[in-house]
Amino acid sequence: MRFINSHIFSTKQYLIFEILVLFFLLPVLFIPLAKDNSIFLMFTLCIIALLCIHVLIKSKLHTLKKFLFTQGLNKSTKILVIRALILAPLLIMTLIVLNSGILFYHPKENLTVWFSLWLIYPLFSALPQEVIYRTFIFKRYKSLLPNINQRVILSCLAFGFLHIVFRNWQAVVLSILASIIFCNTYVKSKSVFLVTLEHSCFGLIAYTTGIGYYFDSSLIS
Repeated sequence: MRFINSHIFSTKQYLIFEILVLFFLLPVLFIPLAKDNSIFLMFTLCIIALLCIHVLIKSKLHTLKKFLFTQGLNKSTKILVIRALILAPLLIMTLIVLNSGILFYHPKENLTVWFSLWLIYPLFSALPQEVIYRTFIFKRYKSLLPNINQRVILSCLAFGFLHIVFRNWQAVVLSILASIIFCNTYVKSKSVFLVTLEHSCFGLIAYTTGIGYYFDSSLIS
């Protein structure tokens, strides 16, 4: 796979083309395929994440060891717990005011699916998303976007745009807001493991409180 180190695949023009295809064209193409097809979405995320890891390692922009980096995990975990304790009641109160009909939707409607999410979501959804939308973007496009704030903006916009597959504006807006937090965690910690843990906590809280209603492929209309 020596082509990865080829000059043409590192030019400004190619990197812009790659961003447009990977982060904006593919989500559009997946819109008609997403309905009631969460397994397909997770499988696709995992494949793309593996390709991103391959590109980063082969181009020497990242190492496998750094993907497992957990320095400062104990202190950071405490911060994650505090955020989770704030987020859960905040989401519940928001739903009570704006859309009480979906409050605790997944636990009430399908307890088996809700339990399965605790096993499946962190590994097959949160992890590949963080590899693609945090590690890959921040490492791969550093030469194109040397200012880290530029990469934060790209990460947030791309992450939000990914969620157009759910065909509702709430999923896009909530994803952009969550991405701001995830980017902050990743920039400070440089840890894929830590930001995946945070993403998993936020996602599982969302599916528990009811916000996950907007991120459910089986509910796409």
